[in-house]
Amino acid sequence: MAGAAELHGPLHSLVSVPTSALIASHGRWWVLVRGESGQDVAREVVPGPSRGWRTYIKSGLEPGQKVVVSNAYLEFHRDVSKNYQPPN
Repeated sequence: MAGAAELHGPLHSLVSVPTSALIASHGRWWVLVRGESGQDVAREVVPGPSRGWRTYIKSGLEPGQKVVVSNAYLEFHRDVSKNYQPPN
């Protein structure tokens, strides 16, 4: 058997990022976006399907935005250690 299938529906463009750029925190997903001033800003995203080493983002990120990949999780949680007090 051979045949052809034709799908009709709206086109969806998705941005892809390296999966290592995704950060899970408190049940939500984030990436760090490099701002124009060089500051990294946390941006909440909705991840979509993954293929190999990349994950497609359904919403929260625009094409062309630079995301932090190297040590993103550590950068995101950098301020946690400032508020940590060891137990007595």
